[in-house]
Amino acid sequence: MINIELVVTLAIMLAAAWIMLLNIRGRRFLKTFSEASVSFDGSALQFEHYPFEPSTAYPNGVVCVGDIQSIELGHCSEIRLNNGDILFVPNSSKAALVEFVSHHNITLVKRMSVWSSLLEPFLDTTQTKEDIENELRWLAERGIDERSVRKWRSEVGRSMVALNFGTGLWEWTGFGLYDVLVAKRAFGRHSEFADFYRRAIALAALDAEYPSVGSMQWRDSMSGALHSVLLDWYPPVEKGSLATFTERWKARSERIEIIRDKLLEQLAVAYSDPQRLAQVDDALTELRRHFERAIRLNEVKWALIFLHAHDDAAQSAAWACRVMQELGRSTGEQEYVRALIMKQPNFSPDVALVHGLDGAPKLTQSLA
Repeated sequence: MINIELVVTLAIMLAAAWIMLLNIRGRRFLKTFSEASVSFDGSALQFEHYPFEPSTAYPNGVVCVGDIQSIELGHCSEIRLNNGDILFVPNSSKAALVEFVSHHNITLVKRMSVWSSLLEPFLDTTQTKEDIENELRWLAERGIDERSVRKWRSEVGRSMVALNFGTGLWEWTGFGLYDVLVAKRAFGRHSEFADFYRRAIALAALDAEYPSVGSMQWRDSMSGALHSVLLDWYPPVEKGSLATFTERWKARSERIEIIRDKLLEQLAVAYSDPQRLAQVDDALTELRRHFERAIRLNEVKWALIFLHAHDDAAQSAAWACRVMQELGRSTGEQEYVRALIMKQPNFSPDVALVHGLDGAPKLTQSLA
């Protein structure tokens, strides 16, 4: 069900966003996020070119183990400090953070973000009335009443629409604290950002932790994993008019299903032993529970799917890479998957993840 009031509001905001995008400063600031990096020197994390000026890590900073309250891995990983600040590690530096976590045996957390719920209306998707009511109910339970929800969304609305629609991002899966900070810093008034930063960080303290992974009942399968990777890897929808977008999207989806079904038939022959097939499904299920540990999630899924397709690892890797080449994936991506399957030492933390997951379901306790 479409919220008409929200649609009208977003339309007005979108018009304003296009004007805001003419602001060269905002565009220039967005580019600075690709320069941020985090490295691990054995005892601490070194932040360089950190973009949020009010932060304790701006522009360069060092974070030691004793400074850390908790770590949550993800596409943009999150480090919460004892002083109340929250730092973000870009996906390009995730490998260093994973090594830091493993080296110091740090327990990870998973959170349900209040900012993710607050930013839901600015995604490229629609919500049902039930979704909206459930969202407002959950936020109220976290101490954010409906009046406060409207106030926060009003404050960040123009910047979020500029970020998602004005830049052509068209994100539809989810936003969080990091995204709203980026949007407000890039498209808001610089003089107001420090105050917003402090209030946004304080609001994030209301986030709720997920239950332990052992209590989460998720299942994944080879079919589901194949489909999710193919959705990302298959060439995007062909360019054309907006009027024919649905038709072109449907055609792409149908081609993906054909490829998936063909691969499933071939893999069913390769995994003729039901126990081997069950082992793959167990590994993919464990990965779904611990997906945030992956540096390159699609490559990890792909490696697990083909890992035991042949008794010889080299043949399994060759098959996996051959299909990737047919999909137009780069040589670098193919070599990454080959290294995962061949268990290349000192390559990436994903190697240990793949071959640890291959021992599922006993992995849950060791990863928790």
